[in-house]
Amino acid sequence: MSTLGDYLAYLALRLAWAAGRIIGPVLLRRVLETLGRVASRVDWRRRDVVADNLRNAFPEWSELRIASTATRAYANWGRIAAEVINVDTVVDEAAISRIEPLFQAVDDLAAEGRGVLLLTAHTGNFELLCRMCGLGGKRVAAFNKRMHNPFIARFLAAQRAAAGVGELNDIFETRRALRELRRGLLVAVPLDQNQSPGRGVFVEMFGRKAATSPVLAKLSLSTGAPVLPVFAVWRDQEVVAVLGDAIWPQEAGGDGPVARGLEDPRLISLTARYTAEIERVVRLYPDQWNWTHGRWRTRPEGEKAT
Repeated sequence: MSTLGDYLAYLALRLAWAAGRIIGPVLLRRVLETLGRVASRVDWRRRDVVADNLRNAFPEWSELRIASTATRAYANWGRIAAEVINVDTVVDEAAISRIEPLFQAVDDLAAEGRGVLLLTAHTGNFELLCRMCGLGGKRVAAFNKRMHNPFIARFLAAQRAAAGVGELNDIFETRRALRELRRGLLVAVPLDQNQSPGRGVFVEMFGRKAATSPVLAKLSLSTGAPVLPVFAVWRDQEVVAVLGDAIWPQEAGGDGPVARGLEDPRLISLTARYTAEIERVVRLYPDQWNWTHGRWRTRPEGEKAT
């Protein structure tokens, strides 16, 4: 249920958004990245999560490198916001031309007639890459977590829709995702978020079991659609798409309908493949992933949470 506080937060966002558009992307990025670095110093609870995640993922790293990467992870949120607020300035013909290899890969796979699923993660400016696709003529429906503030949720949904990006707000909203695939939209699934107990399968990520949504594997197995790994990263001042090889559901072996629940071994096999792709890109661009998320919070039964 919405509250007065929700509405006031929405008004504050609208004011900040309007000011950000006046300031422009270059200066706004500097301001918001600076605020992100400040937040990294005062947000002790999440900074500890970041540091612990980095130590576990890169045990060979020095504390100095861990600290600098943690600070960069916070600053990235400022950069993301600055670019998204000024999307009409940032996404021009040159920006869209940089992701032509993605468009070509999608067209090649779409020729198979089964639709195309995109595996992605919270790397670089993942929000901007979706908008670049939409504005470039490749409409996307992306899974994301529903926000608690309904006013802000509607505003951000409208901003995404204006750039050709639809929303799928529940990670298990598979029926609607299937409809979007049949309509020819790309369906993008960020698969790097922790799942609560009973809602994910456990696969390896950086040598640790990580509770991971099986929704992408279910969609692929149900439709026969290939999964194309696509990750947004910054190279210098520009957002580009890093692609992986398409993963077909047949690679998991077996046949027949997907079993109910999480027990179908094909779900685990494919989800492990997808997660390995995410880890590959995070290792290449470790300062561009969202380390603030409690990725390994849910533990297998009988294993103590850390």
